[in-house]
Amino acid sequence: MARRHGVSLDDAAALKAAFAGADGAYLMMPFDLQAPDLHARERALAAQIAAALQGSGVRRAVVLSGLSAELKRGSSLGAALLEDAVRALGLAEPVFLRAGWFMENFAKGLNFPAQAGSGVFATPFQPHRPLPMVSAADVAARAAELLLADAPPAEPVQELRGAADL
Repeated sequence: MARRHGVSLDDAAALKAAFAGADGAYLMMPFDLQAPDLHARERALAAQIAAALQGSGVRRAVVLSGLSAELKRGSSLGAALLEDAVRALGLAEPVFLRAGWFMENFAKGLNFPAQAGSGVFATPFQPHRPLPMVSAADVAARAAELLLADAPPAEPVQELRGAADL
């Protein structure tokens, strides 16, 4: 299920229909910077996703989360809310894929090419502290492995980091 297939997270009926009869699901909380209240939006979406999963037949849900989700604040709050909502469902095989920061954010989200040309690199992170990073392709590959595995991992929380903290 994806936006490009016409299923909106705001359409409860379509969301429920999308999960109906599925064995597994890969879930993530979108980071909606257009929302008037980001965390209120994340709470609503977590509830909407959980309601759609309830009774759907999904056994294994792989939830994309962040390495700092246990802090339940700031940019990690949405991921933590989705983790909590999935845990509360009592699914047979929940997996929480806590990934590092996506390397692609430098090229897209932070507009690094334009910043590089200006000589100033603005980031919400402290420059002297290495940050665990991972590529979106690596996240996709690991999520697919987790969904297709014969059994869920022994530990439901799985960390995914790149080759080095940068």
